Amino acid sequence: MWLSLPPENRSATGLSSLIILITGSGGSSATHRGVRVRARGNKIISLRAPVTHVAGCEPGRPVSRVTLYLKDSIREREPELSSSIVELVGRSFELVGPSDAEAAISVGGDGTFLALARSLPEGTPIVGVNMGRRGAVTDALPEDLPILIRRLREGSYCVEERMRLEISAISGTYEVINELYMTKDHESPTPYYAVRYGSSELYSERMDGIIAATPTGSTGYSLSAGGPVLPEASSAVVLTPVLPIHRVPPLVIPLEGGDEVEVESTSPAVLLIDGQLRVDSGARLVRVRRSRRALRVIRLRSPPPPFQHLRKTLCRQRGAGPGSGTWFWTPQRSREGCPARATPGSS
Repeated sequence: MWLSLPPENRSATGLSSLIILITGSGGSSATHRGVRVRARGNKIISLRAPVTHVAGCEPGRPVSRVTLYLKDSIREREPELSSSIVELVGRSFELVGPSDAEAAISVGGDGTFLALARSLPEGTPIVGVNMGRRGAVTDALPEDLPILIRRLREGSYCVEERMRLEISAISGTYEVINELYMTKDHESPTPYYAVRYGSSELYSERMDGIIAATPTGSTGYSLSAGGPVLPEASSAVVLTPVLPIHRVPPLVIPLEGGDEVEVESTSPAVLLIDGQLRVDSGARLVRVRRSRRALRVIRLRSPPPPFQHLRKTLCRQRGAGPGSGTWFWTPQRSREGCPARATPGSS
């Protein structure tokens, strides 16, 4: 009998070609590019891929306890699908709270991923299953869930560490995964923002606000405001001005060791963290440094193409469907590139 590995599952194993296996009545097995496949009848009963070992990616460990977080709107809009996901994951792992989990699974979009990541204890790795539109920080699709579960159970994955920011203000200290937006109160006049690095003042200019983005967050609000995109694993912060009176270029500043950036406003500021947490701190001075806690992201594939988060973002912005303006990223489409924008009358 002829068997083939579906395209959506090839992506999660790192395979780009078809697997064809002829099985007898007692089943059969084969190895293709390091991936061991066992089959019986018309079903693949075992799929084992080697642990991914790449620079900067720590080999994974077998997982038995996970915390699972589904976006609320998915639970409400698609209760049967949500129940199926919980049942599927619950059959393979003990479902526990974030403090007891060996790994975390986020099902939703980028916002769901960020919310769960902030709730995890230090050292707990997280993987995102994308059911949103862009999925810049997620690594799997819903159809990848069976392989994701197998990889976690076997430890056949790796963990990539990404930089977080630590923000100190008069109201407290905060962890930032994507970006900090420091802005004025709506009723305040446009303030000056002074940016200092080390013992030097880099500039002082009037503007509505300033964004401090991590490499992971450099494809978000910072990019929309004209900032550059950084490789996910780099150790730098992007400072992007928002609506300056005079043109001020975005800055990429390395944050190694105890390096620190100071941003001071001439009026009390409001802090918006990762687009989700608003802090009315009244702070005038904010200090930005690299956090000692890294964001630990589970990767299922060998190293993705450079700037994968940018590719997802640009494909989402370009759109594809006639009139819909949407195009969902998949690993296969990442290799193929973005589709041409649909023209009126095209099918």
